[in-house]
Order: sequence, then C-alpha cells, then structure tokens
Amino acid sequence: MGKLTTKIKTVCLIMAGCMAYGLFAEKAPKDVYAGDIVINGERMGVEPAPYVENGRTLVPLRFISENLGAEVEYDDENRLVTVLKDDEKVELTIDNDTAFINEREITLDVPPQIKDGRTMIPLRFIAEAFDCRVDYESSSKLVFIGDNNFDKNYITLDDIPEYSGKPCIEIYYNTPLFENISDNAYENYGQLDELGRCTAAEACLSRELMPTEKRGSIGSIKPSGWRISKYDFIDGQYLFNRCHLIAFMLAGENDNALNLITGTRYMNTEGMLPYENEVCDYIKRTDNHVMYRVTPVYETDDPIAKGVVMEAYSVEDNGSGINFDIFAYNVQPGVKIDYKNGDNYADESNIFTTETTEETTKETSTETTTDITVFETSSEQTTENNNYNNTENSSGINIEELINCEKITPDTPEESFEYILNIHTLKYHLPNCKSVGDIADKNKRGFNGDAEELKNNGFKPCGNCKPK
Repeated sequence: MGKLTTKIKTVCLIMAGCMAYGLFAEKAPKDVYAGDIVINGERMGVEPAPYVENGRTLVPLRFISENLGAEVEYDDENRLVTVLKDDEKVELTIDNDTAFINEREITLDVPPQIKDGRTMIPLRFIAEAFDCRVDYESSSKLVFIGDNNFDKNYITLDDIPEYSGKPCIEIYYNTPLFENISDNAYENYGQLDELGRCTAAEACLSRELMPTEKRGSIGSIKPSGWRISKYDFIDGQYLFNRCHLIAFMLAGENDNALNLITGTRYMNTEGMLPYENEVCDYIKRTDNHVMYRVTPVYETDDPIAKGVVMEAYSVEDNGSGINFDIFAYNVQPGVKIDYKNGDNYADESNIFTTETTEETTKETSTETTTDITVFETSSEQTTENNNYNNTENSSGINIEELINCEKITPDTPEESFEYILNIHTLKYHLPNCKSVGDIADKNKRGFNGDAEELKNNGFKPCGNCKPK
C-alpha cells in the first residue's frame, strides 16, 4: 500500500437500517467463536480479532464504524480519526488518550492504536458516543451492542422478568453463549450439585446420537423436588413431569439422573417441546450438527428450578438454520408452586392468556396421550405412542412412571411376559391365569422382571393363580 497523502478521506457511509448480517465481517469459523461481537442481535466475527488492554476492548475502526452506520475520515499527517454519525462527531488521535465528542474533551482509559496495520479503537467509548448500549458476557466473551433503533431488550439471567403469559422469553438477544463450537458429536451431563440438583447438560447433537429404540421407563428416577400432584384442568392431569434436559429424541438418554429435573407439564409441552422439535427436524433434514445446551436455573437452595435456559446453534451453516437462546418458565397456569418444597395449589390469579402457536398446539395434542413424558418423542414416534392409553390406576398413580411394563400386542402377546398386570386394580397374574381374560385391554400390561419390584410398587398377587 502506497503512503497516504495528507488529509486523505476514506468514506464508508453505511445506513444503520441496512446493517446486513455478514456484509462487512464474516462470521467466525466454528473453532474460533469466543470474542465475537453481537450488533443489534446479529453475531459477527471480527478480523483482526478484538483484544483487551487495561480492561478495555479494542476493535478495528472500520468494523465498528461500518456496522454502526458511521462515516470515517482519516488525517494521516495528524494521525487524527474522525467518526461521524447523524449529529455526532467523535475525534480520536492515535496513541493519544484525549478524545472529543462534539468538541467536548474526554480522557480515554486506553488510546487508539495501530496493530498489524489496522486502527484499533476502544469499543465501549465509540459505541456509547453514538448512544448504543454495550454489554459484555464474561463466560462466553461475547460483546453485545444495541443501538437506539434496536427494539429488543438485553435480558440476562439476572433480570428475568416474572412470568406473564408467554412460556419462554429470549435472553442475550437470542444469542447462544457457547464459548467453543465443535462439529464432533458428544454429550456432557454435569454432575449433581451438593443439593442433589441437576446442572447443565451440553451436547453436539447429530443423527448418530438419536435413539434407534423406543424409550424405556424413567419411573425409577426421582429428581430433586419430585412429587405427584394432579389437576383436572392440566393436560394429562399431572402437574409435574420428569423432564429431560436433553430430550430423549435428540440424544437417546433415557433414565439418566443427570438429565432429569422436576418440570411442569406446561414448561415441557409449551416451553421446551417446540424448540426440541425444531432441532430434531433440522438434524434429520440436513444431517448437520447442532451445539445444544440446557441449564436449569434455581433460586438459592430451591430443589425445583424456576426454569431452564435452552441454547442451540447449527454448526455447518454458522447458525443460519438453528440459533436461539431462551428461558422457559417452570410454571403452570392456574397453579401456584412453592419451589422450596414442591407444595402447590390452584390459583386463579396465576392464569394468563397464554401464547401458543398453531404448530405447537398440534404437536402437544398428539404427543401427550401416553405417560407423562411421552411428549419428548419425535414426530416419527407419535403414531406408535398414540396406541397407548393413560396408565392411571385406581390410586391415581401412573404405573408406567414406576415400572417398565408394556401393552399387550400381537407382536408381544401375553405368553411373552413373566407376569400380566392389571394396572387399575394393582394385581399381577401368571400369563395363563383365567383372570387375565377379564382384564380390560386398556388396563392390561405385560411385565418381565422380579415380583418383588411389583410388590414394592403396590401390586398384590392374584388369589387364583398365586404367582410368586
């Protein structure tokens, strides 16, 4: 590059309303994610990469000016940079900590500087000079900028609003906070904390992790805060579900205690399921990988989470297919819940006009007809699962939540099992017992296992065949 002559003007006028994603900066490659800048909700990689000096982040002048819709003038002789936007005029001098905003003198913590032939300026100073909000998320090292034309609020976990009728809200401008991106499938389930509560579950999802067999029973798992409560106005009646952090249909995890929390029916079907279906359908359609993380959020020592954070980012297409960061509320309209102990009661003041899309309503209406966690199956499994009836017995207990039993079918006839159960009367029989023929199909289940498990779950042996 030839030597710049005095007072060369480089004009880079970009209208703020035309800040197209990826127009001036390519997204960071998938193995270099930390340090991106999110401008008006659009995540962008920066070249050269930002760096921190004296607690301040410095970024390339051209990147920040172009993406804030500013005009830049550079006076080579005086090493003076002038940035113009609307009625604002900012002047900075290379290696000088004195700057001017509309001729008002400002002392900078870090002066502008030249690095690798590029002019680097303090990000927060220049953004706030143009009336932009600047936030920094330390765990992911993401910088968030929103100008006064951007109508979304910057919401963090520290300022989640109270539930007001929407099952979930976007946080961090709907930007997932993964520090690193991988295209190699993996699963990582955090250990239970000192109070026995689930922590974050993270995975790089792919088709190879998806289940190839039907999900088994999860009734043996009692997540923190677990209890059985029923209300007639709740779909399926049960207030609480055993809620997979990473849904079974995404990674095939079944009765993993590190992956199951106590969640309301509403959070599962209205808050989480639409996003789980979106990710599942995307992977099946594209065979791409999706970074995925679900984190339960607790208040102090409460055993029941106030909600979960769900983050997802499609890897091969740099987030154009899947890209979200939401908080799903662990609430149930019409019910007041004490998260400290699970106590709950009907509360009309907690009923809101909930927002449910037509697609979500369709999904949940077909995926909630079996045991209280069958909504976590994929759309391909729905038809099979709809053949099941609610497995509630005369005591109001959902048997298939407690033991692994199966419906009698032509493929699995009565003689395929060690015992035949009447899930309504809580009696168990030998397959050839004459009483088996009197059991209604909807109450008949087959069981292979130890009779002691049946007894421990309230079953009694038939008085006719006297099974042991």
